[in-house]
Order: sequence, then C-alpha cells, then structure tokens
Amino acid sequence: FNVLIKELDVPTPSARQRLGNPESQGLQLPAIYALGAQGKAQRFNMKPGMTGSQKAEVVRAAYRQIFERDIAKAYSQVVCPVEATQVRQMDISMREFIRALGHSKEYRQQFFGRFSNSRAVELAFRHFLGRGISTREEFTRYFDIVSAQGLKGLVDALINTSEYAQVFG
Repeated sequence: FNVLIKELDVPTPSARQRLGNPESQGLQLPAIYALGAQGKAQRFNMKPGMTGSQKAEVVRAAYRQIFERDIAKAYSQVVCPVEATQVRQMDISMREFIRALGHSKEYRQQFFGRFSNSRAVELAFRHFLGRGISTREEFTRYFDIVSAQGLKGLVDALINTSEYAQVFG
C-alpha cells in the first residue's frame, strides 16, 4: 500500500525504460515498478527457537512463494498439512517442504497440467528460484528435463541446484 501512496507523490512517471529489443525501447515503466524494486524483499528463516506463530508465518510465506497467493487465507486450504506440521516441528527441512509443495496435486493442477512445458519451466523458475530464466541454454536444459522426467524431475532439478542452496539456505 505504501508503494501506491509513493506512486501518487511522484510528479512524473519514472524515466526507467523497459529492457528488450530496440523496437520496444522508449516505453516508460510506471514509477510504481521502480519504487517497488527499491524495497528489500522480506526473508523468512525457520529456526529452532521460533514461536509457533513465527513458524506458521514462515510456512505461509512458502505457500505464497510457490502458489503466488496466500491459499490458506484465500481458499481456506492447506496443500501439504502433514509436511507443514513436520516442518513446524523441524522434522523435515524447508527444502523438503518446498519439494513436497512442488510435487503436490494442487501445484500440478494449477501450474503444470494446464500449461505447455515451456510455460511450466518459466513458472517453476519464478516459484522455486524466485527469478525468471536468464539464458536460452538454461531454458533448454530445464525444458529437456521437464520433457523427459515431467514435473517431479523439474522440481527436483531446481531445488537441488547450488543456486537454490545459496539463495534459500
């Protein structure tokens, strides 16, 4: 909400321009994009000394990252209730919890079954690594994985990367 308020305070749109081919240059991004990127994204860590409500907030953040919305609030559902309980009790790691969310029937229905393999790869990058695909070679490598092994292979390949370990611990 504060970003929207700041948007109204900006006298003119941001001069930051879209990246891309020369034909699309010159189109200015709204100031809200630049202002939204200035804030540091909140990081969530599951630690042994946390309270139950703090652990529940970390689990909700994982659902928001993977499913692009707070499904417990919006739909009153929990996709992996057993795994969510296990991660709160520190019986399984957050990495294994995220893997379980990626392997879940709900994720398959919402982000894999209704899309082509190329779109599923793009969405998986956003959901599991928090970024888009950076190179054509990277896309080709993971497209081959999803074509040969399906969603489970794609999720496992992304979660087992050193990038995932470095960014998310």
